[in-house]
Amino acid sequence: MTAFRSAPKVNAIPTDGPVGAKLRAEASPFVLRCLDSVAIDRSLPALDMPCGRGRHSRLLSHRGFDVVGADIDPLSLSVVRAPGSRWTISPVIIDARAPLPFRRETFGLAMIVHFVEDGIIPAVAALVAHGGYLIFETFGFNGENWRDLPQSGEIRKLVEPDFEILSYQERHSPQPTIRSVSVKLCAKKRAA
Repeated sequence: MTAFRSAPKVNAIPTDGPVGAKLRAEASPFVLRCLDSVAIDRSLPALDMPCGRGRHSRLLSHRGFDVVGADIDPLSLSVVRAPGSRWTISPVIIDARAPLPFRRETFGLAMIVHFVEDGIIPAVAALVAHGGYLIFETFGFNGENWRDLPQSGEIRKLVEPDFEILSYQERHSPQPTIRSVSVKLCAKKRAA
């Protein structure tokens, strides 16, 4: 397991007050650690896919990113950026299992949280600009969902050729007969 060393909060912006506190409370603790530990170029947009109702999209927007919130569910996307909201989020309806409609190396940050699908890591990794970051976090072991989780080492093997792994954690199932793992990954794309 690779985990972040103590690092200054390089992407921290004022998150005190009710809005910042609420956004931090809604976000994945792992995502927060990643965002607080790396310097991400805000001149490039961030991709949150699938974004669901936008808990991470709103956090990124609050931190000064222009965000593309992508999801298959139009109802979820309507919540992501309600008319008159202050968030800089562009909602896009896409099916993450289909070819993605973005140019290669477009995003300074791409985030996939609680979504596992064959081919999603290579597809999204190609969208990250050199020097940009990929954050990936699977869901945990609940009921039969372990069937969708990757095998030990599978995600690391997919990203290592093009990314420097900054944090990588695998958690094995409590049942010894299940070989799937939950994964948390933060990685920086190497220069061309």
